[in-house]
Amino acid sequence: AEAAQGAPTVGVPRCSVPEPLPFDEPLPLKAGISISNPFDFGKLSQTLRKPINSVLFSRPLAFFMKRHMLTKSNISVFQQAGVNVKPLLQAKTLWDLDDRYSKYVYGFERVEEYYDKSSSYPFVRRVPMPLFCLNAIDDPFLPGGKDCVPLDAFRENPRALIALTRRGGHIGWGLRERPTDGWMVNVIMQVLQRFIHVTTTTTTANKS
Repeated sequence: AEAAQGAPTVGVPRCSVPEPLPFDEPLPLKAGISISNPFDFGKLSQTLRKPINSVLFSRPLAFFMKRHMLTKSNISVFQQAGVNVKPLLQAKTLWDLDDRYSKYVYGFERVEEYYDKSSSYPFVRRVPMPLFCLNAIDDPFLPGGKDCVPLDAFRENPRALIALTRRGGHIGWGLRERPTDGWMVNVIMQVLQRFIHVTTTTTTANKS
């Protein structure tokens, strides 16, 4: 899970253990924390293509990503590599960018296959180290709310724990009295301290 963060879509990070990696061998990771993970990029893509979500999220994010990705120097590199940048320049949504760029970078023929392989929900039940996920049901990037969360996978994996809040949006938790302090930060710090304690204790016990 966020133990190894990658970028399966242009705009959204993923939460999965890198593949291929045999799970019977030690991982160079002790624990993981995932925040506002959408779990299923295929469903997320469908949600972002709805008219209101396209206007509010997909198009602005695509514009932001294009502005940072398609600089003059990058365009020169793309052209030298034989990449046709015209379709990228004409991309309007995140789906456009993934269909015209990301899927090729990661070696997929169809963007749907790219989303499916990049989604993290199949990995939750297999994560071999402590994993804490924090999600809000009203997160616009969590399509279907609670229904999109692989709760059965969390129940099957004793190492994986998820905290679901009714409100919080996409990485939007805060304290009522001090919104800038961030309730999320407090929770994450407590979890990290617990992870450090557990992993340190386990390592010391194994050495002795």
